[in-house]
Amino acid sequence: NACELLITGSSTVGLEAMILGTPMIEVKPSKADDNYPYWESGAALKAETGKQLATAIKKLLFDKKALAKNTVKRKAFLKEYASGIDGKATKKTVEFVKELAKKA
Repeated sequence: NACELLITGSSTVGLEAMILGTPMIEVKPSKADDNYPYWESGAALKAETGKQLATAIKKLLFDKKALAKNTVKRKAFLKEYASGIDGKATKKTVEFVKELAKKA
């Protein structure tokens, strides 16, 4: 919550940062096979090398156009993958389990 920029791997911490409006860089080690949905969608900048990491940091902290473009992509990502966050996940899960029990 207190950071100006998050640097992460493929982690749900990235989604939490986006929800808080924090720009993000997703680091991809050269041999990693993980999915990288944040940078693949444009919601995060990608860094595979130290040079790319430095460039991405500069863009998100000092380039207003790059930050604005990234903000649009983050909001689109959240709309697609995190809309409907209403704090009622437990209640919804309980209702879902009850419905499944009725059908069984």
